Amino acid sequence: MPKKHKTAPLSDADYHIGIWLQGVSNSENTAAAYRRDVGEFLAAVKKPFDAVTIADLILYRSEFPAAMAAATKARKMAALRSFYGYLNGIERTALNLDKLRGGVRVKSGPRHDKLMTEKEVLAVIAAAEPDPIAHALVRLLYLTGLRISEALGLRWRDCAEDIGEVLKGEATEPERAFLHVTGKGDKDRAVYVPIDLWADLRRFPGFVEDGDDLVFASIKDRHEAGRIVERLGRAAKIAKRVTPHRFRHACASHLLAKKANVADVRDLLGHASIGTTSQYAHSMGVRGLADKLKTK
Repeated sequence: MPKKHKTAPLSDADYHIGIWLQGVSNSENTAAAYRRDVGEFLAAVKKPFDAVTIADLILYRSEFPAAMAAATKARKMAALRSFYGYLNGIERTALNLDKLRGGVRVKSGPRHDKLMTEKEVLAVIAAAEPDPIAHALVRLLYLTGLRISEALGLRWRDCAEDIGEVLKGEATEPERAFLHVTGKGDKDRAVYVPIDLWADLRRFPGFVEDGDDLVFASIKDRHEAGRIVERLGRAAKIAKRVTPHRFRHACASHLLAKKANVADVRDLLGHASIGTTSQYAHSMGVRGLADKLKTK
């Protein structure tokens, strides 16, 4: 039999770099260069990515070879400013990046002030309360990190209650429900949601247990969903543009800021498969993520 090669574990730094790069550029070449720049810095500094100080960044900059092109120096520092700006935004670090000015002229890197804070997420959710459908949608996007296409593709047959453990011969009251989600590449995963959100979903018009109808049948497509969410952002007086995908980013970033297990977050968002749907459904780590984020 051919020897199986184990997949290298995804590190906390790798995961954050992946999330950060999704907001950096649509260019694969730029993203690859930025990933390489951050990787080279972390290899040089020999510290955990979130233990880096501003002095480490300044020292690293001062040691660039004299022969290195000015544009290359600027790109490397732009990548580091952008990455640590992202980490500042999710409160994983608190570096004073203004101190990086001078020495090497640094272009303004991609800004990550578009990432929603917990306060902003809660404000949007509160603004949605008068509309039960919109209220459930934004809570679902935040608590599960679903892509908007995955949320709008859910059918009632994809939803089920988690009856919990059997105690003294009787099943406990369900504490949460889980959704069977088919993501990119037709990969399946189970995503847990709190029981209060599941109860609100069951109140939707057209709910039929194990039915074929779409859960969010009243929302025509992702464009309409985008307009709904953007309108809620304005109602909540959020200065930045609010989109469905930013709830996915907020879900991942806020969970990691709360020290959630990186592999569990990866599995929740469907960035990589760890096996069959049943294995997801019985993963205590993935199941427990539903309780880490709050929507009130």
